[in-house]
Amino acid sequence: MTTLGLRIPDTLKDRLDSAAALTRRTKSQIALMAIEYYLEELEFWVEAKQRYDSDEETVSHDDVKKELGLD
Repeated sequence: MTTLGLRIPDTLKDRLDSAAALTRRTKSQIALMAIEYYLEELEFWVEAKQRYDSDEETVSHDDVKKELGLD
């Protein structure tokens, strides 16, 4: 594991301190969870955008319902 140093506004530090106290976690644990959550969301939307912009054939919702016998 590596160490990351960053500067954050005092207001954000205060919020982080409060969250740590409320959850009985360290500030590092909360920051790590927040970074992981953000990166998962970002990667999801980047992949979604790439798929949307690709030239792959798409299938309509109605066609999928027909294929699955859900009509």
